[in-house]
Amino acid sequence: MSAEERGLARFMIRFPEFRYRFAQMQDGRFRGICEEYELVSEVITKWSQADHCAMFSLNDYCLLAASIEKDAMTMAKADVARAAVIEKPQAL
Repeated sequence: MSAEERGLARFMIRFPEFRYRFAQMQDGRFRGICEEYELVSEVITKWSQADHCAMFSLNDYCLLAASIEKDAMTMAKADVARAAVIEKPQAL
């Protein structure tokens, strides 16, 4: 399983109300966000289990993960709105 797929799975678990929408989103930008989310999540997991001295703190990575989650939710909500416009029947 790729980092992109693992990140997508993490989003689906974290935000189950958007699981179907996330699965439908295939654009490169969203898939890139999935990969970034997985990589940041791996760092958070590793650093939360051990004392690790690094240039950036664990809190920095947690803030980055929250920012990535916000981006994913914004994209999912925009995709829902776009789908509603497309599916809305036109009045004659």
